[in-house]
Amino acid sequence: MPVHGAPGQRATPFAGAKAPPPYSPAERAELAALAAAQRDPAKRASALAVVVFGIGAGLRPGELVSLRGCDVSRRGRQVTVRVSGPAARVVPVTADYAGRAAGLAAGAGNAHLFRPGPADRGYKNFVTSFARTLAADPAAPRLRPGRCRSSFICDHLAAGTPVGELLAITGIRRAESLARYARHVGGAPAKAVLRAWDKRWQAG
Repeated sequence: MPVHGAPGQRATPFAGAKAPPPYSPAERAELAALAAAQRDPAKRASALAVVVFGIGAGLRPGELVSLRGCDVSRRGRQVTVRVSGPAARVVPVTADYAGRAAGLAAGAGNAHLFRPGPADRGYKNFVTSFARTLAADPAAPRLRPGRCRSSFICDHLAAGTPVGELLAITGIRRAESLARYARHVGGAPAKAVLRAWDKRWQAG
C-alpha cells in the first residue's frame, strides 16, 4: 500500500473548498434500493457498483471506471479493493458493503465492474452521466459520485481512523485536505490540527 506522500499520488484540489455532504443512513438505504430496482441487469449491477465502491471504498469516478472484478479480493470477512492509477492503493471495504462488493466482483470476473464492454472510459463525466439515467422516484436522493466518496471519508473521520491510514486508503496526499470533509463530522480534527500533521510529516 502506498504511503502518505508517495510519488504519483494526487492531492485533493482546493483544500478550503466545501466537500459535498455525506449521505445519511436512510439515504444510503434508498440509494441501494434505487440501484437494485433498475430493470436492466447490467444497469442494476453498475448502479450498485457506484453505491458499493463509492460509499464502501471511497473510489473516485475514474478509479471506479477502471475497476475490474479481479481487483477485488476477499480473505475471510475482509474485502479489499486494489486501486490502480495515479493514487494506487489497497482499500479495505467497509463492513456494511463488503459482502455486496465481493458479490459484484464475483459476477464480473475479469471484466469491468462499471459498465462492462466497449466504452469511452476516459470520458470525465462517464459515471455522473450514467447516474442521471437511472430510473428513480423524484423524491429519492440523487446518486452522486462525490457524495459517495464524501460518505466514505466522513465515516472514517467519525470512527477516528488515524490520519496517516486515512490518507493511504483515500489516495489524498495532504492531511489538510481532509478539512473539507471534517466540517461535516462532529469531533473530527480541526484544520489547524491537520495542517500541523502535514508539517510534522514533512519534517520527517
